Amino acid sequence: MTAIATHHVRLTLKMSADRVKSGKALAQRRGITVSALVSDFFGALARLEAEPLCLRPLLEPLAGLAADPGKSRQEVVMEELEIRYGAGFGR
Repeated sequence: MTAIATHHVRLTLKMSADRVKSGKALAQRRGITVSALVSDFFGALARLEAEPLCLRPLLEPLAGLAADPGKSRQEVVMEELEIRYGAGFGR
């Protein structure tokens, strides 16, 4: 990612001690700060909401073969984030 000079604003978050411990460990494994981890996450969510769901050309012929989950894109994305980062991630 290319760093862009921006104005930084202080933000205080409240979460469980276990979530803070997990976040610190994840940030350390990635070699970034917890602030950078949270910032990257917010940026990723914004990009997901801004871009329409599109399939890669190779997958387009398969569209419609699987049943529609009956969920919004955001619900599907949050479920995947919970699977990846732990239950209750988006709550």
